[in-house]
Amino acid sequence: MTIPLLLACTALALTACNNSIDSSSSEDPTALATELIDQYAQAVFNQDQEALGELLSDAYLLRRADGSGYDREGYINALAQDSDYELVDYSISDITAQQDGDILVAMFTLQGDIEEGGRSVISEPSPSLVTFVRVDGEWKLASDAFFSR
Repeated sequence: MTIPLLLACTALALTACNNSIDSSSSEDPTALATELIDQYAQAVFNQDQEALGELLSDAYLLRRADGSGYDREGYINALAQDSDYELVDYSISDITAQQDGDILVAMFTLQGDIEEGGRSVISEPSPSLVTFVRVDGEWKLASDAFFSR
């Protein structure tokens, strides 16, 4: 999978980033996860390296189905690279989340509309798994695993 496709697929999984989500959302882990995943998607969708950097934990790791992936710095840098892929639209469905104190784990399905070289490409629904941790009162994305085909 190419870096541009990785970016597009990840964006499918995840408002300009202000990751200080109200802690009252933690009463409903699924609602909290939905908000955080949307922040992630918007940062990637908008190729907003600053917003992504604010959301990612220093310990962030991304793993793809083919075994490749990124650490925090590598992923932020990859977001800036030119791409012939354009994310047109995305949807997130089937979100299930569990929270244990300052750890929030969510699994969901993502699907997106991607244009490659001006040609429409629609991804198949792909399962994803993310882990958020609360650091100094702010939620940070610590890990991301997605299993696109």
